[in-house]
Amino acid sequence: MTLEQTPFFRFQPHAYTNGIFEVNHKKKNCSVCKNTSDYMYYGPFYSIEDLNGICPVCIHNGKASKDFNGFFQGGIEYRGSSLSVSYDESTNKFLYFLGYDEVSLIEEPAIEELLFRTPGYVSWQESYWLTENNFPLAFVKYLSIEEIEDKLLSLSEALNELNENYGFNRDSISEDVGLYLLESLSKNGKYRIHLDNT
Repeated sequence: MTLEQTPFFRFQPHAYTNGIFEVNHKKKNCSVCKNTSDYMYYGPFYSIEDLNGICPVCIHNGKASKDFNGFFQGGIEYRGSSLSVSYDESTNKFLYFLGYDEVSLIEEPAIEELLFRTPGYVSWQESYWLTENNFPLAFVKYLSIEEIEDKLLSLSEALNELNENYGFNRDSISEDVGLYLLESLSKNGKYRIHLDNT
């Protein structure tokens, strides 16, 4: 499978070039389909079983989530709170929570796609996916402090949001802070930054 043949993830459009997938030099088999792939995912996957590498196809078609009752995102910004999921073995169902409150099944295609068919990103703490009007943003890349300085003008709105919400500004961001750049899929192409600490 070449880069041209790999599945596209709309919420991870740069997944093969920004470190989400690793090139499978050792030709390891996918833990789900047992086939060899040119790319392998070792990022977050929340399931009872530990998997040692998932190919892009098994993420994209939902086979990894279905076969192992797992999901890829730790938390999602949703309806003014944090949406999370867990799997209940006794009922054989996924449980959805907004904050600490259990809610009914979220049947929104974009949220389902993000949870069950989109690779996550590695973060210091549990990854957290930002949204715009409850619709997931696209993960662009892991940001460095130097890149924030280089892109100061295009990221000014995102940096202002960090300052308002968390009290962080350019000068208070240090090496022990993880920075994750996401971009709106709407016409305005707005950037947002999620951060967490070690």
